[in-house]
Amino acid sequence: SVIFRNSLLSALFAERVGPVSLQLALVIARVARNDLPTRWPDLLDRLRSGLLVPETCISAARALHYVTKAIASRRLPRDVRYLRQVAPLLLDLARAEMAKHASAASCHPSGASSSSSEVALICSKIARTCVVVGVHDISSSDSARAFFADALSALEQLVVSCDSSPAHNSRQQASVTESMLASLAKTVVRAQG
Repeated sequence: SVIFRNSLLSALFAERVGPVSLQLALVIARVARNDLPTRWPDLLDRLRSGLLVPETCISAARALHYVTKAIASRRLPRDVRYLRQVAPLLLDLARAEMAKHASAASCHPSGASSSSSEVALICSKIARTCVVVGVHDISSSDSARAFFADALSALEQLVVSCDSSPAHNSRQQASVTESMLASLAKTVVRAQG
């Protein structure tokens, strides 16, 4: 029902970070797998709005990542069409947020860089799903090519910030950088196959 779906989003945006936020993101993705696009037409817009708000961006990014994966896991022709329809929008959003948060992570050696690094990583995963499943022909997609350029730029910023950060933050950012690099490698391999 509409009330249940709205309650899920309200709870997601109220819960800042942590295991509860993760579980809410997974529940939202499970519901979205069956309800998108007809019964929950505003979900992607609401998650996109949440991604642009600093207090809710990690929760919204997680939910958007799992929703994108849930849509991609459906192989019915209408689901494939829907993903191909929304993939360019999601790809552009994920690219912009990945670049913004990678830049923020490289500029701020505090705890804020940790959450920015996490959002950059999650956005790289959203973009990866969009490129691999949602973009029909990667070689002719400007958005897909721009994603690879942005991802490499974001990785470069994170590597530079690891070199200049204090030791405790450097270790965490190195882990995020390694995860982003693995995500980018998976994208390249899957895009070629």
